[in-house]
Amino acid sequence: MARRGAALATTLLIGAVLLVVALMMAGVGSFHLRLATRQSNLEQARNAAESVTALAIDRLSADQAFGLSGDAEARSLEVVLGNTTGRLSFDTGRANQWQVEQSHNNLEQDVTAAASGRTLAPFSAQLKAVGESNGVTYELETILRIPHYKYAIATSGTLSSTGGLLVASVPDLATLAGGLAAVPPDQLLPGHLVANAVDPLLLGSTPASPTTITGDAQSGGSVSLGAQTSVGGSVIENAEPESLPELDVHAYDPAGWTGLYELTTSV
Repeated sequence: MARRGAALATTLLIGAVLLVVALMMAGVGSFHLRLATRQSNLEQARNAAESVTALAIDRLSADQAFGLSGDAEARSLEVVLGNTTGRLSFDTGRANQWQVEQSHNNLEQDVTAAASGRTLAPFSAQLKAVGESNGVTYELETILRIPHYKYAIATSGTLSSTGGLLVASVPDLATLAGGLAAVPPDQLLPGHLVANAVDPLLLGSTPASPTTITGDAQSGGSVSLGAQTSVGGSVIENAEPESLPELDVHAYDPAGWTGLYELTTSV
């Protein structure tokens, strides 16, 4: 009888151990399932944040003023992928509503600006996106910089002027609506000039036809200035060649264009 009792106790003990092991394995399996589900949701949230960021970059590349004006709807982007969303907004109210940090556009400014948690450099934008999938969120910050091309005149060859040359820039084409002569001097912005050739850069002038470079004058060789030539920036000689964009001149054929201004004089 004692042996039977001992055998029963042993059987019960083994059964209890097996039950504990089974419960532990079930718990481990459940933990791994929850972990895998969370990881899947996190990956989907990350994809959504990246998608709405890519959409914002595309919009800003086409229109560098995107997000600066309009209502909350026009200043915000949302990507919906099933139960997953990606959101980004330049509007304070909408950003607060969506519980995302506000994005900032400083692409058209040549000075720094305050942004979310940082100071934003000139000609840049801060994109603060959040992706969410089944309660799991992923935050993504992207700094986009689109620097303005520095040079008003740039050539890979030689350049010379005998006088009457004005190199400057304006904030936008509308400034030239009344012609160059109607532009107030304080609205002329620095315009830089570069010639990559090692031949001298000749910027001649006469009392009747002065030459004005409002920015830098840069050459791969020497720079020769006339008596009536003024350079508002630096005169840079023997410089390394600047990288020049490759342009298809046929794309700039004005035939059929509207809203153009023809300048017939430089004064």
